[in-house]
Amino acid sequence: MKLAKILFLHSELAKYFIASLKELSKKAEVHVVHWPINSEAPFKFDKDREINYYPKHEFTSEQLLALCQDISPDMVIVSGWRDKEYMSIIKELVQVPVRVMSLDNPWAGKVKQRIWSALSRKSLLPFFTHCWVAGERQRTYARKLGFKENRILDKLYSADSELFERVNQIRVSKTTKERAKRFVYIGRYSEEKGIDILFDAFLDYSKKPENDWELWCLGTGPLFDQKPEHERIKHFGFVQPEDMPKILEEVDAFVLPSIFEPWGLVAHEMAAAGLPMILTDKVGATEEFLVDGKNGFLVVPGSKNELRVAMEKITQLSEKEYVEMSKVSSELSKRQSPAIWADNVMELL
Repeated sequence: MKLAKILFLHSELAKYFIASLKELSKKAEVHVVHWPINSEAPFKFDKDREINYYPKHEFTSEQLLALCQDISPDMVIVSGWRDKEYMSIIKELVQVPVRVMSLDNPWAGKVKQRIWSALSRKSLLPFFTHCWVAGERQRTYARKLGFKENRILDKLYSADSELFERVNQIRVSKTTKERAKRFVYIGRYSEEKGIDILFDAFLDYSKKPENDWELWCLGTGPLFDQKPEHERIKHFGFVQPEDMPKILEEVDAFVLPSIFEPWGLVAHEMAAAGLPMILTDKVGATEEFLVDGKNGFLVVPGSKNELRVAMEKITQLSEKEYVEMSKVSSELSKRQSPAIWADNVMELL
């Protein structure tokens, strides 16, 4: 049987996306045009032979359009509308029966969003049959753009579930005495991530003798050179995805104090790893992967005090309470997976 052809006009590649593509390649012929690797996050990838990759920067605009037309896809999935070249291409592929625009930006009622909502009837809707959103906040935006409810697909992102579930299997074998007593932060060192507030909150937390946990931080960014040096704060810098599991086996809770976080796929990853989590209500993924008080704590963004209190609550959990939180994280993570992601795509054909 001839496989359907699915073409992605994608932004930056990431390991989680490739894991989902591998699942999809079991059901369809997959082609991916993508941006160059981000120098700030130079991930190394093992590209699957079953997937056809085309680095965008290696083609002229004319060559890229010709390539997409030659592929003759049954479905095209475009990463938003900010890439003008991709938008030019999709306008030439209106004969493709299924044309999907992805959307991870939540509706906030901003002026630019209202302008796009007004213009979308001419600039977006004629060229896309569906909108694929990360979560409920993005679904609201899709409606504002004019997409009908039955044309909006959810669960845009999935963690590489299998990778992080293996971490959880190792972690559940540990007892209280074996716990590392470490929080972990994974993300950019940047203002919108609230990492400066995290450092301040942790330094306050550390002033009490009974608060003896460490803070491990993975990532880099514009604030990296301003990072505090402290005996219980460890800065790893950028970490390759394949090196992440070993580190996660040595931590006990995840913190993401973002001021702005449209989705935050890392919350799905950490839930799959079975970690209790501290997240702000600005992290979009909280709607799927955090139940306040059940597998972690929801805090107000920008509040150093709330963050400190939440860290103290994690520190003070009994073994029974900790294990229960870990179980809830693991169960919530199963709401999405690369297999579910691939099935969602195929249902559009």
